[in-house]
Amino acid sequence: MNRNKPNQLSNAHSGPAFIGYLMIALWFLLTVMAPASARAEMSAAFTLTAQDILPEIEMALSDNGMPVGGEVALSAPGQIVSSGGPAIIQHISYNANSGRFILRIVGAPAPVAGVVKTTETYPMLTRDVARGDVIASSDIAFIETGAANSARYIKDADALIGMEARRPLRAETPLRDSDVIAPVLVNRGALVTVTFVSDGLRLSHQGVAQDAGAKGDVVAVENVASERTLKGVVAGRNLIRVFSTNSNSVEG
Repeated sequence: MNRNKPNQLSNAHSGPAFIGYLMIALWFLLTVMAPASARAEMSAAFTLTAQDILPEIEMALSDNGMPVGGEVALSAPGQIVSSGGPAIIQHISYNANSGRFILRIVGAPAPVAGVVKTTETYPMLTRDVARGDVIASSDIAFIETGAANSARYIKDADALIGMEARRPLRAETPLRDSDVIAPVLVNRGALVTVTFVSDGLRLSHQGVAQDAGAKGDVVAVENVASERTLKGVVAGRNLIRVFSTNSNSVEG
């Protein structure tokens, strides 16, 4: 009986029963597996990521104040925003100062976020500057760079020349108004030169500053000779100018 078993198995593999099983397997592959694969391919074809709709995002940002030449950087370019149709932008929030934005898309599981970067030319320092140093024209060069919040940076070199660094400043970095301050040219209690100007007449005398001030500040100064207190405008280092139209002069 053992000798006949191999023949029986061989006959079973080549007989009608085996062919029937093979046909059932082929039917299963054609009618069940193929449609599932086709559905997967169709679903993948209609899946959109944030990167896929970048032109639409750029257009929406332009309509909401994005500067010309702005470059959009997505936080998650591969983020899926649609799996079965077009991606429709429902709401957009854009901060022109920071360049950051958030978009909400109909049906998307999460909002799309990113930042707008702009390439502009700014006056920057050519060297590192320590706190308290006064910036000279030779310390400044115009450098082109990309910044996300360009509205916050100084674009006029005249706004930097003669200013004092409020903190250590690095070279080739855009500067903000809060990085610099007008240097104090007159200290309280300092001996100063007071210049009185009236109808072409110019008189000078010594005085003692009662206030500290930067250029253009109004400070009180006491005349050493008369002990009168006047108010004048800081015009330079330990230099105060008083005009004849000064209505703020007071007796000491």
